[in-house]
Formats: sequence, structure tokens, C-alpha cells
Amino acid sequence: MGTLYVGSTSDLELRMAQHKHKIFVNSFTAKYNVNKLVYMEYWESLENMVKRERQMKEWKRNWKVKLIVQKNPGWNDFYQDFLDETIDAKDWLPEHAIWSKEQVCEFNRRLRKKMPAAPPFFNGVTRSRPSPG
Repeated sequence: MGTLYVGSTSDLELRMAQHKHKIFVNSFTAKYNVNKLVYMEYWESLENMVKRERQMKEWKRNWKVKLIVQKNPGWNDFYQDFLDETIDAKDWLPEHAIWSKEQVCEFNRRLRKKMPAAPPFFNGVTRSRPSPG
């Protein structure tokens, strides 16, 4: 199933490019080839994002796998979908998020129009390719 990595950022496009191109050659993600975005959450505040990241990092692997499979049963890499703007933020709100549907719709409008807005914050889980055999 590969290695899982939980991380947070306010610039998902940049962070995923860093993972995919192994910009930080001595990093965990470069060492274990962790470069597929398989799960993400949008957060409206840095404080909530950091709380969630810390919570997820304490989870057992099977809890993370269950969370991923609920939203992404095929373990697809969503990075290109994110770049192509085919991902809808409301589909990636955690159940306990405090954004309203209206706030999510506004975020989607700004994202698609590339209008300046307060930065969204993301928690994500990336994974490596499964090891052969």
C-alpha cells in the first residue's frame, strides 16, 4: 500500500510540486517517494488545520486508510485534478468543519477565478507507490 505522510500547507500547489520533484532531497517524502495526493481537507484557519494535522499524525495507519478509502476508494492522485480546478472544495470538508456551504461556494468561486482571498489551509495525506511484491 505504500508509505503515508500527513502534512499541512497554505499552498497546496507548491507543496505538492516540492514532493513530486523531490526539491528537498533529504526529506522523508523524497526518501520514500511520497508524492501522490490521496486525501485532503480544507480549513478556514491555521489553528484548526494544525490541530487536525496533529490529531491525524497520532492516528494508527488503519484509521488513516479508512479515512482515505471513504473519499478516495481508488487511491487516485488528486494533484492534477487540483491543478485543473476540477475538485470542489465542499467535497473535501471534514464532517466537523465550521465552514458553511455558502463560504465553500465563495471559496470555489475565488479559486476558479484565481481571485485573491484569504489563504485556504490544507491538510493532506500523500503516499508512495506500493512496493512490489
